[in-house]
Amino acid sequence: MQDEGQELRAILGEEQIALLSRVNQLAEMAEEAFLETVMAEAKGRADPVTALALRHPDMRVRWLKAIKSAITALDRQFAQNKDDPDAKDWRKRANTVHSSLRQRKYEAEAANPRNRHKAEAPERRERRLEESAAERRRRGEVGQLAVQRLREAHPEEFDAYLAEEYHKADIKLPDALARRIASGSDDSHEPQTGHGPLVPSRPGRQMPLNVRPLSHHERAV
Repeated sequence: MQDEGQELRAILGEEQIALLSRVNQLAEMAEEAFLETVMAEAKGRADPVTALALRHPDMRVRWLKAIKSAITALDRQFAQNKDDPDAKDWRKRANTVHSSLRQRKYEAEAANPRNRHKAEAPERRERRLEESAAERRRRGEVGQLAVQRLREAHPEEFDAYLAEEYHKADIKLPDALARRIASGSDDSHEPQTGHGPLVPSRPGRQMPLNVRPLSHHERAV
């Protein structure tokens, strides 16, 4: 047996032997003891071999489960102590541990080949969301510029489209838009219907400002 042990050490090395031994110890631990070990490692109090053993492929599932359990327990304590002025120091320490656990949760999930395309570091996610929000703002600004250019190039046609959409939504025209349309109708000397100035529109479409378009049912009647 001694010769076999020496041969194994020669093949794997002392460090690898120590790692596998610690993995076996972790695998045999009761849940409470294992959770305490996970918490100690998250607080930076575990030895390097234990830290590596928790990250061993044979431990990843159990490690992740314990991390999630620890995060849930901390969240529950946060809720219970949120209004306790005497728990200020505890909350400060607990926030540090909570952040460490979240980082390890990401690490454990990313180590699983099935989750690598889903896992995302919290910092990276926040940066991506900020970039996405900035991109949406830029797209909105560009869209507003395009609308403004279209309005300046074709003011009457733009107002006509805008008025049609107001009528479709059964919303009263803004006063400024109504005045622009009325002014345009007066300038073009288009005939009045008795219901107010006509909305300038595409060829073949004229619509009084204060008249809602008839539905198909109303036209049939």
